[in-house]
Amino acid sequence: MNLVTMKASLVRMVSIVLVAAVLGIGVAPGGASAAAGTVTIDYANTVATGHPEVFGGNSSKEDAGYMDQIKDIGFTNIRFETYVHVMLAGTNLQDYKNNVGNIQDPSTWDWTLMDSRFAWADHGQKILLLVTKAPTWLTWSGTEVGVPKDWAVYEDIVKKVIQRYKDKITWVEVWNEPDNSSALSLTGSPYDFAHLKDAYNEIFYHVTNAVRAADPLKTIKIGGPALASGTTWPDFISYILQDTRNKDNIDFASMHVYNGTGKISTAVTSWRYWASQYGKSNFPVHVTEWNYDADQAGATGGGTPINTMGEETISYIGLKLNDMFSVGTEGAQLFKSSKYIANYPFWYFYKDGVFSPKAKTYRLMSDKMGLGKGDSNVKFTSSSNITSAQGYINTYGEKLGVLVNSDALVNTATVTMNNTGLENGSAILEIYEASTANDATVYRERKPVTVTNGTITTDISVPANSVVGFKVQLQGDDFGTGTLGAAPGSNWTTLTSGGTVTIANLPNTSNKGLKLSDTSTASRVEATTSFTAQAGTVNLKFSAQAPSSGGGFSLSNSSSILAATVGFDPAAGQIYAYDGATKIYLMAYNTGTTYPFRIVVRPTAGTYDLYIHNTKYVAGKPLRNAVTSVSNVWINTVIAGTGDMYVDDVVVY
Repeated sequence: MNLVTMKASLVRMVSIVLVAAVLGIGVAPGGASAAAGTVTIDYANTVATGHPEVFGGNSSKEDAGYMDQIKDIGFTNIRFETYVHVMLAGTNLQDYKNNVGNIQDPSTWDWTLMDSRFAWADHGQKILLLVTKAPTWLTWSGTEVGVPKDWAVYEDIVKKVIQRYKDKITWVEVWNEPDNSSALSLTGSPYDFAHLKDAYNEIFYHVTNAVRAADPLKTIKIGGPALASGTTWPDFISYILQDTRNKDNIDFASMHVYNGTGKISTAVTSWRYWASQYGKSNFPVHVTEWNYDADQAGATGGGTPINTMGEETISYIGLKLNDMFSVGTEGAQLFKSSKYIANYPFWYFYKDGVFSPKAKTYRLMSDKMGLGKGDSNVKFTSSSNITSAQGYINTYGEKLGVLVNSDALVNTATVTMNNTGLENGSAILEIYEASTANDATVYRERKPVTVTNGTITTDISVPANSVVGFKVQLQGDDFGTGTLGAAPGSNWTTLTSGGTVTIANLPNTSNKGLKLSDTSTASRVEATTSFTAQAGTVNLKFSAQAPSSGGGFSLSNSSSILAATVGFDPAAGQIYAYDGATKIYLMAYNTGTTYPFRIVVRPTAGTYDLYIHNTKYVAGKPLRNAVTSVSNVWINTVIAGTGDMYVDDVVVY
């Protein structure tokens, strides 16, 4: 899809029809009845590696507040195009070659549009830069989509763009939809339609030259051909992979898919297969544009509702994301993730102060399920009588599942989770919902379940047109339902001889957490919670605000023998842990700063890991004390110190 101008060419529409035919457009399920679904997840069977880059978007210039909101929703990367046809509009080929007015100096160029787009990188997004178009004076057709007629000049321009932004670019994609005559014009060039692939191959070569000249260490990944139709892939890629100049310089393949509810995964696996025929096994594939359809008329002349603000887009997005994850798609960018534009009203994510309902699904899957936080393991999942279901273990080691119901009625799905690795006893499912009634910002419920021989079976309600996600936990509390000033819930035991333990707003927020207020230099304050004893791997995840006094956080067995501890040492100003019985310092901390921690304990192996800000600081160290299982969380202040310590989002899994 051209990122600036509207397109409605015959080639484009034929491409969409071909994609639909090959990939299988389906009609969104609905109607008078909905069956009870069945879902089985095998957490011991990994079928693919999931990538957070699937939560990408296409966007243009946006304000800082919007960019921050897009990040919070769960987007991880943004695709946009170069604007060399704009920044160098006021010159001509001969003047450029002769450096008239010092035009070859990039400091004389108009970088306004490009700088505004690269602000996305300053707001937490990886950047996929689409190198497409050229100044009209540089092309055979005299249009911005024409084939460049002076490759040395074209390379020089592209190189200087990359040099300016190379530290902010993760990927470069070469040209947009070269199989679409409105995006690549051969008019006046040495190439006729029969040699369209030759033209693209030559463009790819010269863009690669420019990128590598600016980035000799090859930190930027280069890909293409960003085809409107994946069905024509072999012709384009075969030219690149058979060209000795190009075959070792293409790092990923890219395509666009607008195929309704059909499977994108079919195209991804096909492209990988075709690449393998040219020696590129497990070749990364990015779906750099996708949505329901490419119809610029739509039902009301403003675009198809499922592409924009229709409520049905909630389940649609869940269906497509589950599908792309199922084959480990390396990246995907929704078209589009930007605000409504009056003269381009066909794909947008925000209008009149309201985000598209699809934001709920992005929030649930990327943020709440953690699939946008790092690579995940996609687990073998079978299902029936439900739109879509997929099991995962995310980058934090949390076992989870995502269920999609695009029917008009509630689906009560029976979900079986095999090989959880948990001991017989009790566990909890923390369940989130994206629906017309729920925006997935907080969990819907925390459902008690029973573990038998490592298996959990339970019913989960999936409302009409919704996405439901769940995480398997042994214990957990975000303290959000607690009463301010009151003691924590019945799942906690407190020791308050040295002060108090209460629910309180975290400093400078309205978010509730646990406050340990130590007012004594003779006693400490404690809060403990228990869970079914586990001999296998156990994760304790929490966040804590560094207090002026010290504090510690531990996992122990039922006899209160501490297996692993992390804490704040105020005398040293360091976060500490243990190497066996020896105290070790890990990093300096700042009082009042919140630090997210994760302790991973392996009682049987006698070792543990420790993460701070998702960076591993301890790897495979021996436990502080040998234990055969762990079953308790300990949070405590130190005896000699006084002050307040705040803790939130305590989860054991």
